Amino acid sequence: MSTRPKLNWIDPIVAIAIGLWVLPRTWTLLRDTTHILLQGVPRGFNLAAIRAAMIEVEGVTQVHDLHLWSVAGDDASLTAHVAVGDNDNAETIRRAVVEMLESRFDIHHATIQTETEPCGDEESLHS
Repeated sequence: MSTRPKLNWIDPIVAIAIGLWVLPRTWTLLRDTTHILLQGVPRGFNLAAIRAAMIEVEGVTQVHDLHLWSVAGDDASLTAHVAVGDNDNAETIRRAVVEMLESRFDIHHATIQTETEPCGDEESLHS
């Protein structure tokens, strides 16, 4: 016969402790993954501020159909319709908007559609 004390209760206690340690990390991962899959606005970005900054670019008269999302969690992609007053300067204005987004908001993937007249999506602001 062995004189060692029986410690069968240690395994379930350790398993419960590990589970409690993993649970908050799992919740954070699930929350962030769901946010990315639903194409939510990435944390740290203010869509209204971005829209206001785009309107401040010389030549821009209106911004609509604005969408901002992240695919990997540490990047940001943006699409928007930008109404410009002068079709001859549309490409120059588009480049100015893209450069402003890169320098001011660290958005390196932006697709900007320029229009001389708004296409009718003026109220579409993704949030």
